[in-house]
Amino acid sequence: MDPELLFRVRLAAMFGCPIWQVGELVPASELPIWRAFYNREPWGFEANDMLSSKNAYHHALTSGRVQPGVTYHDFMFTDPYESLSLTTEQYESLDEDEQLAYARRQVAAAKKATGS
Repeated sequence: MDPELLFRVRLAAMFGCPIWQVGELVPASELPIWRAFYNREPWGFEANDMLSSKNAYHHALTSGRVQPGVTYHDFMFTDPYESLSLTTEQYESLDEDEQLAYARRQVAAAKKATGS
């Protein structure tokens, strides 16, 4: 689903209004400000995920088993596209540009994992 539409859904849920009304309540010029605010201080599932992942990360740190380079982000839930775990069917549903971007991210992740 379109990330911009999902962001508008988040705003609509926060404002307690229908999605179409977000455009009337928030001028287009303010949307980047709202997005920046959300990226700095997320709400909803993302906020809970961030707090939970930070908690899990700190528990893992106390165990002494955290590998160098691991951050709390590694404990967060991610969608299949972001975590590079799309099924073949999901990959084939992407347009050509998205497939290329996904493949490039897979190569970069493999290089990082192997130290190449």
